[in-house]
Amino acid sequence: MRSILYGFITISALSAQVRTVPPLNSSTDGTTIYIAAPLQANLLPATTIFANTVSLPGNLLISRLQPPVTAPTLAAGATGLLTGVYYYRVSFLNVYAGETETGSVSSSVNVTTKQISLTAIPIGAAGTVARRIYRTVAGGDQNSGQMKLVSTLNDNFTTIYTDNIADGSLGATELQINMSGATLYDGAGNMLFGTSNTSTAVGEYALTNKTGARDVAVGMQTLNDNTIGTDDVSIGYQALTNNTMGSSITAIGSATLFNEQTAQDDTAVGQGALYSDVTGSFNTAIGQSALFSSMTDGNTAIGRFSLFDQISGASNTAIGAYAGHTSNGANGNVSGSNNTYLGFDAGPGSATQYNFQTDVGAEVNGTCSNCVVLGRTTDMVVVPGAIQSGGSNPTTTGSTCGTIGTQTGGNTNGTILTAAVTTCTLKLNFATTAPHAWNCWFGDRTHPADIPVTASSNTTSCTSNAATITAADLIQFTAFPY
Repeated sequence: MRSILYGFITISALSAQVRTVPPLNSSTDGTTIYIAAPLQANLLPATTIFANTVSLPGNLLISRLQPPVTAPTLAAGATGLLTGVYYYRVSFLNVYAGETETGSVSSSVNVTTKQISLTAIPIGAAGTVARRIYRTVAGGDQNSGQMKLVSTLNDNFTTIYTDNIADGSLGATELQINMSGATLYDGAGNMLFGTSNTSTAVGEYALTNKTGARDVAVGMQTLNDNTIGTDDVSIGYQALTNNTMGSSITAIGSATLFNEQTAQDDTAVGQGALYSDVTGSFNTAIGQSALFSSMTDGNTAIGRFSLFDQISGASNTAIGAYAGHTSNGANGNVSGSNNTYLGFDAGPGSATQYNFQTDVGAEVNGTCSNCVVLGRTTDMVVVPGAIQSGGSNPTTTGSTCGTIGTQTGGNTNGTILTAAVTTCTLKLNFATTAPHAWNCWFGDRTHPADIPVTASSNTTSCTSNAATITAADLIQFTAFPY
């Protein structure tokens, strides 16, 4: 058996209200149940059947109002304000103010200082409670979708109207999408499920305004204020509740992107993620309260409370629980930009706001800008391969110490072939200044039993300790700035 719902069904807390009213010219063979709309007690006849349960063993088809397939007939009327060629369309409204797109366009009427008489104004199907009349301005294109509101007929039976509204006094532009929806309401009139304009809403007050397109809202008050935002997905209590024009946004979790209004291309997953953001775009927040306070663009936070404190900083990346926030909340990144924090509790080591800081490792807390911090001060950092850095080739000083030999790994990894000396100190000079100092290591590859010499360093050079080196020894060096 097939069950068809025309318009809306209202279900109260304890009962459902049902009547079988087949549409005009429909089958009455008993194979279809027609539930008229709107189903409200004060609108139902005395023969209405009340029951605790409505059982529908077949499918339930919820349909919406369809726009008019006919148009009004036009004629010049008495002396009035209108001069020019005009066209008209009509739309239908349901009991919840949902409006269809405008229907068929009328024939034109050409008048000079006249009123325009409309007759044969279309009447809607069951569920239609009002109609709106739209008109072009004088000489306007009837196919542009820019007709303006003339008047609303608050019934479904009046078929005549006289128009004497000047072009400058016309109202809102006609709809080109069907906003009448296919909607399920509870007994208090709150929407439980609805679809309109390719959007879907499930939950009380979800997608209440329903004017965006291709939106999905699941949960109470999700996308509640949305007006023209499109392609948004919101799942969870009050997720994206204040969004008005933001588009291509995904919010999953209670109060995610709660304050978002006009941003674009944000993704938030987890309770309270990106909660405070209003206009910041191109952000990704995954984890409870990730990027909770942020209002800027281009940030990525993955992990519980990651980048929690950030407000004005931008283009930051934090991966790991508390990354960018740290267990010491006073040191969280607030306004620093272009930082990268990788690891649990990785982030600034003081309340100073840094830029271009990279902290790698759990509980790594840098205290510098334009720097890379690998590991904690108590950690051994092991680099099994070569390290290459920017800048020009280093040069040695002191001819008796030898010259740079063939480079084996780039600017800061190479070899020195020594001269016939017994004791030598090696110094490397760098064209690039390190933020703090150059860290260098020297080792004798010819006599691997020798202990590698340790370098002393500054921001532009590093010098080895004196070491016993025989003729033609091959000394390897590695250097990197920090």
